[in-house]
Amino acid sequence: MDLFINSKFICASKAEYGTRAEGNGGHSHGKGAETSSINTISNMSTCVGPWPVKKGDTVTITAEYDLKKHPL
Repeated sequence: MDLFINSKFICASKAEYGTRAEGNGGHSHGKGAETSSINTISNMSTCVGPWPVKKGDTVTITAEYDLKKHPL
């Protein structure tokens, strides 16, 4: 995901991919959690702010998911 304020690039949060747990609400902790081979986003890197936002500023967040590289 990319963050922009007034069309100026601020930061990028990058995805980390892994497998998700099935039968446990998608969480990998807890007894009896079974993992599937579904490749999904498991974590996102952090953007460190703060960034000043004033009344009238435009905040835009864009995101992409590559279904060919990471099929659901």
